[in-house]
Amino acid sequence: MIDERNLDLAYNKLKEYNNKIENQYLREVGNRILTDYKEDFYTVPGGSTKIIDGEEILSHHSYKGGILIHSLGVCNTAYTIAKTYESKVIDMDLVIFCGMFHDLGKVKCYSKWDENKFPHTYKFMEDEMMGHVYYSCNIVQKYLNEYEELSDDYKLKILHIIGSHHSSRATGSMAERKMIEAIIVSKADNIDALLTPSIKALEDLKEGEVKTDKIYMLKDYIISSKTNERLLDENE
Repeated sequence: MIDERNLDLAYNKLKEYNNKIENQYLREVGNRILTDYKEDFYTVPGGSTKIIDGEEILSHHSYKGGILIHSLGVCNTAYTIAKTYESKVIDMDLVIFCGMFHDLGKVKCYSKWDENKFPHTYKFMEDEMMGHVYYSCNIVQKYLNEYEELSDDYKLKILHIIGSHHSSRATGSMAERKMIEAIIVSKADNIDALLTPSIKALEDLKEGEVKTDKIYMLKDYIISSKTNERLLDENE
């Protein structure tokens, strides 16, 4: 699994996905964003942190370059889903592009990760006032608007997929999902946000340990399938 130890590999994998985009103008937009925001992809976390009783509680992909690893994870998963249900009704260009840049607005909302500070990252006012979903749309729209070759209808579809990737208005989206590509990207986002920290927590279990600590995204622990133990802590 590609993680924060392989940021160069992750970045190059994103570039490979971008090169799969058939629409030359959308592919050019993707290349420009990857170039212009390369430093942010390498330094900004994919999730914020919270301080509770003096302890730093990590969200998903809360580490240096986490936004890059999460963007690749979502792109991987969305692409796999789309290929599994391969159909002419699915626009793979939209799936790839929006999978890569669905969380781009986090570069406006979170500070760069700093191992020497506590907390390691913090939220800017932009996150509290508008949120990363808005800024993801805002950044992408500025690039799209430079291309008359891309129709206004196509640009709107891109912004809809990015703007609805939190599934519904009740959970932070700007709109309800109205496109199959929006469903694919939002499900991929949820899968990666849940599975990546869960897998990491399971991998960190010591011999004889049955369950993980509470995982922020799940608000619960995970029990390892590799254990034969049936007895949890007596307080559980």
